[in-house]
Parts: sequence; C-alpha cells; structure tokens
Amino acid sequence: MRSPAGAFKGPTYAFDETHYLSSDGDHPNAAGHQQIAAATAAVVEKALHL
Repeated sequence: MRSPAGAFKGPTYAFDETHYLSSDGDHPNAAGHQQIAAATAAVVEKALHL
C-alpha cells in the first residue's frame, strides 16, 4: 500500500509538487492539505474495503 506521500508526487512519483507547498517550501499550503486528505481517505477506504 502506498503512503499519502504520493499525494504530492502522483502515481509515478515524478510530479512537480511545488504548487502544493507554502512559501517556506517545506509545509503544505491549503491545496497541499486537500491533496493529503484526499490521498489519506483513499488509502483508508481501500484498506477497509469501503
């Protein structure tokens, strides 16, 4: 099972994720948090067969 880190990198882990980061370059912005939440929900749903 892939980790939610794929939310930023995409299925091939080659996506440029900088538009998901805040101005400090280390922390997610609002769009980044949304991507993390969506990826986490997908992993949980898959794991629980929902």
